[in-house]
Amino acid sequence: MKKSFAVAAAVLALCISLSACGSDPEPIEPEQTQPTVPVSVPITTPMLDVPNNAQMLLSTAEPVTEFSAVKREHYDNGSYYYMDETADQKIRCISSSYQTTIREGETEEDYATRRAIGLSVTLSPGTPYNMNVVHNQELSDALGYPVYLAAYSTGGDLDAVNWTVFMTRTEYYSYQYAFAVSAWDDTVTEDSVMNYFCTLKLTDLPS
Repeated sequence: MKKSFAVAAAVLALCISLSACGSDPEPIEPEQTQPTVPVSVPITTPMLDVPNNAQMLLSTAEPVTEFSAVKREHYDNGSYYYMDETADQKIRCISSSYQTTIREGETEEDYATRRAIGLSVTLSPGTPYNMNVVHNQELSDALGYPVYLAAYSTGGDLDAVNWTVFMTRTEYYSYQYAFAVSAWDDTVTEDSVMNYFCTLKLTDLPS
C-alpha cells in the first residue's frame, strides 16, 4: 500500500488536534464500535412525528472539493439524507438527519459512535477500526447543541476509507455531516474538513 496508513493517521488526528477551532479535548474511547446495537435494547426516546421541529445542517462555505449530487431525499417525519461524491467516487459527503433514538443506558458518546458507524454500513461494509470520538466544546457552544466528532476507517488496501463525522442532536432529531475519503486520496486535507465543520449551522426547514 502506497500511503493508506499515513493518510488514515492524518485524518484520524482531526478528532484530537482541532486546531482550526481552537480546542483540544481528550479523546473518548468508546466501549463498543460495532455497527449495530442489539435490537432487544429498549429505545427511550419515542419515535414522534414532529416535522415542525425539523431542521437541516447546512453551510454557506465553498465545498472542500468538486462534488456531484447523488441523493436528495426528504421524508415525511422531517428527516433527510443527502449524498454527494466526486467523479472518481473517492470522496463522498453525506448530510443526514433522523429522529433521535437514545437507547436505555447509552451515553452521548456511545450514541454518537453508533450513529457515526451507521453511515458506513451500506457504503463501506466491514468492521470499523481506529475509532476515535471526541466532544468538541467550542463547536457545541457555537451551535447551541452538543457536538461530537468521530473518525474511523473501514475496508483495507485499495478499498480503505477514512470517515470523519460531525454529529449533533436536539431533543427530537440527530444530525450528521460526514466526509468519507479514500485512503489513497490526498486532495481533501484535515484542515479543510475542520474549517468546513466550523461553518455548519442548523437551519429551519421551509414549511
